[in-house]
Amino acid sequence: MTPAELREEGQMRSLLAVSDTTRQDFERILTCVPFEFSINDCRDMMDAADIPLGCRGGLFAAAVKAGLITPQYVGTYPLRVPSTGLSAHGATVVLYNRHNYGRAS
Repeated sequence: MTPAELREEGQMRSLLAVSDTTRQDFERILTCVPFEFSINDCRDMMDAADIPLGCRGGLFAAAVKAGLITPQYVGTYPLRVPSTGLSAHGATVVLYNRHNYGRAS
């Protein structure tokens, strides 16, 4: 398996133990972020909702697959911004577009 396939498999496995409530909380959070957002914009809300760190990547991947959010691209690469997480150490995170969900953009 390629590294990308291994990452995707790990993200999907992380969702096996995620409750419906956690999924609903995550989808509710997506309705609260700006049109253009990254995990930086919703990290505090996910913390407040007790969404486990280990399943967040899987939730984002599932939201992309479901068409709820779309990564922004520069050419063939996802557009990335610096992470504001406490342990980021220079890491970057993907910038997404949120689909409207019936609220003003």
